[in-house]
Amino acid sequence: MEKAYFAHESAYVDDGCQIGRGTKIWHFCHIMKGAVIGERCIFGQNVLVADGVVIGNNVKVQNNVSIYTGTTVEDDAFLGPSCVLTNVSNPRSQIVRHELYEKTLIRRGQPSELTRPLSAASSWGDTVLSRPGRWSPRACPITRS
Repeated sequence: MEKAYFAHESAYVDDGCQIGRGTKIWHFCHIMKGAVIGERCIFGQNVLVADGVVIGNNVKVQNNVSIYTGTTVEDDAFLGPSCVLTNVSNPRSQIVRHELYEKTLIRRGQPSELTRPLSAASSWGDTVLSRPGRWSPRACPITRS
């Protein structure tokens, strides 16, 4: 049976992920089991989509992007080159926090040109929410919670 999406021969697409019709996955990407990707998305080279990530339809992900567990990207969003969507606000190598992963939400149609990590427990797009002391895109109004 022919796949409804395209994955370059150098991409790793794990069993157990869902990928929508017309999606294109380019060189050296890794789509992990449990990831859910909508239709007509494009993933540039060297993109990581972790387990538990949900990506809507018609999302464009540029080269070298990392999207970690707990992230939801709504329809029509754009993730710029080398952005990182984290799931821990203050990561430390010696502390295991798998049960404490935080959520990150990229709202419908939101362009992101981040070249630094977006901290966990953030939301931006139609409504921007960010914890105090966390970096958010300058172009968006920030509401602290």
